[in-house]
Amino acid sequence: MAIAVSLAVRSQTAPPAIPQVSLSSDPLYATTSGDKPTMTLALSVEWPTAGAQYFKGPDSKIDDTYSNTTEYIGYYNTEACYTYNDRPTETPDSGQTAADYKRFERTGPATARKCADGFSGNFLNWATGSAIDMLRLALSGGDRYIDREDLTILQRAHIPAGDPQCLWNSTSFPAKQLQRDGGGTGTYWGAVPVAMRRAAGVNDIWVANLLNRVFFGTARGGTCGTAGVYTGNGTYTLGADVPIRAVGPIASRNETLPGDASPACATEGGTCTFSGIKEVWYGAGTSWFVAPASNSVKCSAYEVFGDPAYGV
Repeated sequence: MAIAVSLAVRSQTAPPAIPQVSLSSDPLYATTSGDKPTMTLALSVEWPTAGAQYFKGPDSKIDDTYSNTTEYIGYYNTEACYTYNDRPTETPDSGQTAADYKRFERTGPATARKCADGFSGNFLNWATGSAIDMLRLALSGGDRYIDREDLTILQRAHIPAGDPQCLWNSTSFPAKQLQRDGGGTGTYWGAVPVAMRRAAGVNDIWVANLLNRVFFGTARGGTCGTAGVYTGNGTYTLGADVPIRAVGPIASRNETLPGDASPACATEGGTCTFSGIKEVWYGAGTSWFVAPASNSVKCSAYEVFGDPAYGV
């Protein structure tokens, strides 16, 4: 049966008289006044949930699938570019330090999810996002590590570093391989800053994740105990573009310092400052890790070299 419907349309100068509705302050399912709304979620949240949100396959320890033509949802705006604020100016709240305020900051829009000189938000989601962060994003907007009236900083989930299992470059959180010629020769899909592209040279850029940090390098390596062996272009606490401090392959030396070595340039936790490329020895006595480094390097087992003399 066909039904013909005719509609008449005319203009209206005054808004319609919509009656006010009194909304109940109690849940509609409540049997008595004063019941509080509740919700129970039966979640299977175990250590693999902190694994990568995006990966190539269930058995792969390498993911080389990034492309700006695919949108990767996460904490970062997929259509924006970011820089890393390595020198925050905020006065830390009680119990916090300036380092807690380091973060990736949005600098402007991307073009087709590519950045001329910056980190692509789309790439950061692919490279650093964990599965549990997607749950947090959906339920609460994310883990608000810093939440002030003038500033909110979201923190990525801590990627397990050995308790109960190390997820470094594993099938749960694979090494992320950003292809040098992705999207054009030497363009890296427009995913990272120009300085990082230049530092990588002819190499692909590798990304690894541990705790609340992301490591960028030009070779895949390291472990949860020696994350700094991941050679390359810097370590970022998730959140700005730190100065590029390239560190080459790290070798072990069981010998005394060379006679022509310069005086110690930094103690544990400090920064050895210099220009150009130098051979840096990190350790004590006759136990050293040695690597070529350019434009300064941090004196740190955890962040750079690994521990050549445990307990010293």
